Amino acid sequence: MQPIQFVNMTKQYNFKSIDMARSMLINLNQEDIVISLSAPSKIPVEWLDQVKAKVNIHCGKLPKYAGMMPIFWQINDGLDEISITIHGLAKEIDTGKVFLETKIKLSHSLFETSRLAKRESAHLLKKFLLDVESNIENTIERKFLSDDVILRKFPNKKEVKEFKKIHRLV
Repeated sequence: MQPIQFVNMTKQYNFKSIDMARSMLINLNQEDIVISLSAPSKIPVEWLDQVKAKVNIHCGKLPKYAGMMPIFWQINDGLDEISITIHGLAKEIDTGKVFLETKIKLSHSLFETSRLAKRESAHLLKKFLLDVESNIENTIERKFLSDDVILRKFPNKKEVKEFKKIHRLV
């Protein structure tokens, strides 16, 4: 087994947009794994047909907390815990097969919950990478259609103001 080499393509290649990443993505080998972490734009999966695994780490229960800022929205909705998933990239955002999922309790602030979620995401990613083939074959059954997905966006100023009346940011 070869050692895993991580490449942050955005920083290393100074990509300003997803289009600038296209030439790099289509030259990946079949053995490569693409891991999406907080991607600000959709990655066209057709660019990655030859890649062994293309996954996203998402800190929200799917399909209700698909899209941007899932931790914010879960805290805003008064949940006690959040789900962290590693799922396949699919044509539609956050609709791919779930490979692994775990939950963490919410903390006293958005910042602290985000910190804990990112730490747990790293542990879940390690678990995924240690047995990629098995994790890809044994997906968690999801009983929803892409029409069921609620694609969240960044909160607007009014939503942030309301959030801060009840919840702590830091």
